[in-house]
Amino acid sequence: MSDLSALARLSAEVTPVGEKRPTTSPEGPRRKQLRHYDLLPAQVFNPMGSSGIEHLSDDKLWEFMQRGNKVAAAFSEICFEEPDRHNVAISRFAEVYIKALDRFRNNKFSNLIIKEAIYKKIIEEADQVSQMLSKLNQAGHVQGAMTSIKNATYAQADAITYSASEVRQAAGDLYEWLKKGSVLRAFVSYMAGSGVYFAAAAQERGLLCFVNAGRGSRDQFMRAMESRPSTDTASSPSRSSDAVLAQFCETVDSQPEGPIAEEPAT
Repeated sequence: MSDLSALARLSAEVTPVGEKRPTTSPEGPRRKQLRHYDLLPAQVFNPMGSSGIEHLSDDKLWEFMQRGNKVAAAFSEICFEEPDRHNVAISRFAEVYIKALDRFRNNKFSNLIIKEAIYKKIIEEADQVSQMLSKLNQAGHVQGAMTSIKNATYAQADAITYSASEVRQAAGDLYEWLKKGSVLRAFVSYMAGSGVYFAAAAQERGLLCFVNAGRGSRDQFMRAMESRPSTDTASSPSRSSDAVLAQFCETVDSQPEGPIAEEPAT
């Protein structure tokens, strides 16, 4: 089974490779106004392990994103041709990436669990990238005058406005940043763990709720595991995750002091 087929199991009703996805469903045309659960992160998340996304090339993942499912025309607005859909995709990325960077900066343990030299380089690049993303995050500010009821409704009281030229420049900077090597992106990819860390933490939290809120007992745990025979299902570490970590460490070790340098193409 191909990597694309393995990933497709995580999304409902994905068209097999080589077949065209219909543009309509029994309920009507597939939507381009994507909801949060239509987006790529939701489609590839595996609650029982690492996501198959880490095993796919950019070409295969792009094919998967474009195919969508029976109700969503694609798994990202960046797959559509309309510029306003691209606007939504870029803004979504900026919004969630800013939140990730803010969480890292504001976590008092970040600089304790990461080597000082590595932490410094991550923060330097995060500060540079945040300035760019703030201009592209249109969920957090309104560009120009509030000329519509929608803008007036969702704008924050202290919304910052940017000129069209500032937003255009930031979009170009984002494109160039995505094309070159990045210590920050390697770090975020490693920490994401293809979703397995969050899956493990959420599963653990569920059991903890049973113990604390559900007043579950030790005896219940033991009786539950005696109810059926168990087998050894130990798995080997993900080679792809190891590769990301190795790339990250090599990148940091090779970085000179000063501005973050571009990595050699691989």
